[in-house]
Amino acid sequence: MAPSLESFLRGLSSFISRYRVACAVFLLVLWCSTGFYLSIQKTPPPRMEGDGATPSSAYRANRLAETYFNFNHERVLALIFEPGKAPDAALLDALRNHPDVYKVEPLPSEETPQHLIYGIQLRLDLPIFEAETLVPVLRQTIRDWAEPQGIRTWLTGQQAFFYDMAVASQKDTAKTEIWGLLFAFVVLVFCFGSLLSAALPLVLGMTTLLGTQALIYLLGVGNTETTVILNSMLGLGLTIDYALFMVSRYREERTQHAPEVALRHTLVSTGRTLIYSALIMAVSLLALMLPEVEALRGTLKNLLLVVALALFNALTLLPLLLITCDRFLGWPNSLNTRIMRWHNPGRWGALSRHVTAKPWRYFLLALGTLLLLIYPATHIKLWQPLHQVAPPGAESAEGFERVARDTWKGQLAPVIITQEAPSVLSEAALTRNADLTRALQAMPSVGKVYSLTSGQQSVADYQSLYAQLELVRQLTGNGLPLVKDTDHQTQVTLISVFPRNPLHIHDTYAIIDFVEDYQQQFSGPENTLEMGGIIARAKSLNTELYRYAGWVLVLVSVGILITLSFYLKSVVLPIKAAIMNFLPIFAAYGILVMAYMWGGISEHPGLITIVPVVLFCIVFGLSMDYEVLILSRIHEAWHETGDVREAVVKGMSRSGGIITGAALILLGVFSPGIFSSSPVVREIALGITATIFLDATLVRLFLVPSFMML
Repeated sequence: MAPSLESFLRGLSSFISRYRVACAVFLLVLWCSTGFYLSIQKTPPPRMEGDGATPSSAYRANRLAETYFNFNHERVLALIFEPGKAPDAALLDALRNHPDVYKVEPLPSEETPQHLIYGIQLRLDLPIFEAETLVPVLRQTIRDWAEPQGIRTWLTGQQAFFYDMAVASQKDTAKTEIWGLLFAFVVLVFCFGSLLSAALPLVLGMTTLLGTQALIYLLGVGNTETTVILNSMLGLGLTIDYALFMVSRYREERTQHAPEVALRHTLVSTGRTLIYSALIMAVSLLALMLPEVEALRGTLKNLLLVVALALFNALTLLPLLLITCDRFLGWPNSLNTRIMRWHNPGRWGALSRHVTAKPWRYFLLALGTLLLLIYPATHIKLWQPLHQVAPPGAESAEGFERVARDTWKGQLAPVIITQEAPSVLSEAALTRNADLTRALQAMPSVGKVYSLTSGQQSVADYQSLYAQLELVRQLTGNGLPLVKDTDHQTQVTLISVFPRNPLHIHDTYAIIDFVEDYQQQFSGPENTLEMGGIIARAKSLNTELYRYAGWVLVLVSVGILITLSFYLKSVVLPIKAAIMNFLPIFAAYGILVMAYMWGGISEHPGLITIVPVVLFCIVFGLSMDYEVLILSRIHEAWHETGDVREAVVKGMSRSGGIITGAALILLGVFSPGIFSSSPVVREIALGITATIFLDATLVRLFLVPSFMML
């Protein structure tokens, strides 16, 4: 151990032991102040903007549409009326008079749909989180008008999807925290044989969640429904795991030493392990900074706050609680006596001795099982849910599905193409506009195209018509709605493409792929094409995320190898640890494919875009906790015996029970997320649950000891 780190931990132990009363008062005031600060907050924490990948064509197209056409799909809601019903002037006036509503107008349709739809355009300068909070306000206004007349309505659109998901996610988060805490408490009681010892990690978990929420407010870090749930699950899981390692080591040291000495030994040994574990977790997460996606970087900031607070609590609050409550850590004694009879480290030693005696058999068995689970991952595809982010049966999801099955052709989720040129009414620009419009109209996945040339006239006819209208504009000042002058002496026009079936997202992907190919062939300084819209923005996010996938893999691996090399004073063991970590993660990808693409749980076109990369970074750091703990115990045993097999057996016997308990706790914390209303959380929770289970069984009990012998 680096002398400075050892000195720091020894000094921290001495400080806590000597000034325990002052430390207790300080921490009590700190956490009470935190709770009071949160209680007086009247507004929700800031939200992340959902602009997707900033260097993308979709980002540029959406900004052009907002700047010059006063249109932003993020701030458009759709009000749907049941067949045969329409709004009256009273409702329209009530909506239009809202200070945050820019305009309310019926959406055009050339067919005769059953449902009438009104678009509600919110103010363009309205922050995203405020746009979302408007959803229940507008729904109440609509409900006050509709219910007395017995008319059914639906308010849908992107912010309505997110609002409905947020409401469900708040309930999910509460359930996840309650069930996670209850399950963790039961496991901890069995691990420690004491109600008080089991309660200490839960106190740490709750203070970590409290502190994270306060820091999000203080630092202005944005969040989303997904990050709130991830903060909760990771905060509870990581803090309780850290506490489990600390409490078990302290109680082990207390059998031989006085409280002050036991605390010093615990902080110097396990405290060092936790510092390196937190560093590894941070290194894994920092790779998410590479893609230029603000929502992903905001998620990273949230999770880094969780890791930092979990470590802070484990090194300060927990040691203080341990030494203060030292006399009562075995309370109640009768329960402690009964449960501890079941604890037998010899069982783990016997299992390790058996595995290390036949290393090839268990190595091939464990590796073969993991490779079978990895195989489905070779068929992985990615997708981005639209209305599916809202829970099934939510008003926004139901309304979207109703109009999608009607004669409406994707008006709620169009592909927006911007064409910019010195003059979009020139012969060359109109010819390019007409070529693209005709090609799109011929696609089977396209329902309707609106553009300067979407009719049947020739380019020459359009040029003559627009030349006459341009003269009218110069005389009256009233320009064409689809043509705007930009700030850099060019003109821009919009081409709106409505998918034939918006429920089939791959139809929209086909349109986007076609336009991307067209962009590469025909875009240039005189004719710049950009493509935006909700689905295009999501697809650009996919491209940006996985443009850096190789670098993310390299940075995570190299960062962890360097960190572990400092920790273990070895190069071979970190390489082995990295290889061991890759296998259960890729196996979890295979399980996700079977669950969500092959119909095991539900059937979707692919895994949600953000899931694989976020899952990799989170799980790689989480599973390293076990690796660091095992290797630290094996390292200690090797210094005692000098024999590799004995070191493995002793290390496993000392850490097997703790690792099993930690795995059970993480399973209890993350597995409820499989039933979340958020599809992102469902997939991440199943991926983490599968990885932890495989990691704690096949990898740590069989693959690691057999591989070390080989």
